[in-house]
Amino acid sequence: TVELQGRYKAIKHKGHKFDDKGELVEFGEVVEETGWGKNIITLVGINAWLGGGSYVPLWAVAGVGNSTPSESNTVLASYAGRRNSLPVADVFTRQVDPASGELYVRNVTRATFTPGAFGGSSVNIAEAGMAMGPSVPTSTTQLFSRGLLVDSGGSPTTISVAPDEYLDIVWEF
Repeated sequence: TVELQGRYKAIKHKGHKFDDKGELVEFGEVVEETGWGKNIITLVGINAWLGGGSYVPLWAVAGVGNSTPSESNTVLASYAGRRNSLPVADVFTRQVDPASGELYVRNVTRATFTPGAFGGSSVNIAEAGMAMGPSVPTSTTQLFSRGLLVDSGGSPTTISVAPDEYLDIVWEF
């Protein structure tokens, strides 16, 4: 039996601190944070994963759409932008039984949308996704997963991002 699940969280912050070698020293001071919201692994994502293809979701994307995610989604409801820097954290953990193989695999990615990632106006980000493939994503790039942002009580919410603010999308799979 294989079970796939994931969740998203958004964090608005004042910018990460890096040392003179470009290594992350400290995550940015949090201004606002959403709760953890479940996501849907799309049928496209499941097929890529089971087909042994390149399913690795390399790009966090965000949008302003608030329609309920479904497995048939292939794109965000209303694409706003993509991460425009390398993920500041990408942690892969697995537990293996030598006789049975993999028991547990967990990947947590924290991707930053730097100022201007959503254009020159403030936006209310309501949804997040992980776009598949090595190419820079657009509004038509297929998604491995999609989820709505939620408040601490689990209700759909938005997080307002001004053109001079940072937003991180954290995805746990």
